[in-house]
Amino acid sequence: ANRSVVLGSDSIVGGNTYNWFPGNTLDNPFAPKPTASPTASVTTYSVTVTDGGTGCTNSDFVTITMLNPLNANAGPDVQICLNDSIQIGAGFIEGQFYTWTPAIGLSSTSSSNPVAQPTHTSTYTLVVTDTLGCTPITDNVTITVHSLPSANAGPDDSIPKGAVVQLTGTGGVQYYWTPGSGLSNANIFNPLASPDSTTNYVLTVTDLFGCQNTDTVRITVIGFEKPYWIPSAFTPDGNGHNDVLFVRGGGFLTFEFSIYNRYGELLFLTKNINEGWDGNSRITGDDVPPDAYVWKLTGVLNDATKVNAKGLVNLVK
Repeated sequence: ANRSVVLGSDSIVGGNTYNWFPGNTLDNPFAPKPTASPTASVTTYSVTVTDGGTGCTNSDFVTITMLNPLNANAGPDVQICLNDSIQIGAGFIEGQFYTWTPAIGLSSTSSSNPVAQPTHTSTYTLVVTDTLGCTPITDNVTITVHSLPSANAGPDDSIPKGAVVQLTGTGGVQYYWTPGSGLSNANIFNPLASPDSTTNYVLTVTDLFGCQNTDTVRITVIGFEKPYWIPSAFTPDGNGHNDVLFVRGGGFLTFEFSIYNRYGELLFLTKNINEGWDGNSRITGDDVPPDAYVWKLTGVLNDATKVNAKGLVNLVK
C-alpha cells in the first residue's frame, strides 16, 4: 500500500511511441517505462506501442493490485493495580503476523491481543509484518502499574463479652470491614466492634487509584461478666504491639486508673479510659524496669455499680 511501481519492460525499441491508459496515475503516460501510483484497489493499465517506421500498433495489459495496508494497534495506554491483568492490542487481521516485546508479563508474544500482567510500569512494542514484503509497522502501549495500598487493620485485641472496642484501619481512602455483624458501620475506617464471639475482621482498603489490599484483625471475646478487663501483661518495647496498658472495655460513668510499684509509689494516674500507661514513671519520667506492678481501678459503671478493684500487671521487655 502507498507504493509506486514501474511498468513496462526493458525491451525498448528506438523510434517506437508508447501510450498508456489510464494516464492520471502515471508520472508519464507516453514513457516506455512509466511509474504508476494507483489509488484504486485494482487498476488495469493498457499500453499501445506504435512502430515508428511502419505505423503498426500492438497492445498489452497489466493489472496492479493494491495490498491492504498493515495495521498495528497496540491499544490505548492504561493503568492497572499490581497483580491485575489487562488485555492489550486489537482483533486479529488475516494475513498479519504479530510480535510483542518485551515478552515478560505477556500471555503470548505472537497474539494480536495478549493478556499483560507486568509487575511494574512497562511499555510494550508491537511489530506487524506479512509475507508479501510490506514494510513492517509498529505501535506502543504503556501500562502504568500502581502499587497496592498498605492496608492495616490495627493490632489484635481482647474484650470481655458485651464490651465494645474501636477498630482503626489505615492505608486508603475507602474502607470496608467483613463480617459486618457486631460493627457500628462496616464502611468507615474506625467502626465500633461488639462481637458476641471471637471474630476475625477483614479490612479491605481502597486507594485513590482504585487499588485494593486487605488486612485482618482478631478480636478475642472473653466470657467475663464485667464490661471491662485489664491485661495481665504488656510489653512497652516500641514495636507498636501491646506497648501501652489500657483498661479494656468501658461502661464507666466515672473512672480512675492508677499504677504503683512494689514500694507503693504512684507511677501513673488517669481519669480518662482512653489514656493508658506506657511504662514510664511520673516520679522520674524514665522507663521503669521489668517487674510486677500494682494497678487500682475505681469508678462507677453505667448501671450505678461501684468499682473498686486492684491487681497485678507484668511489665515485660
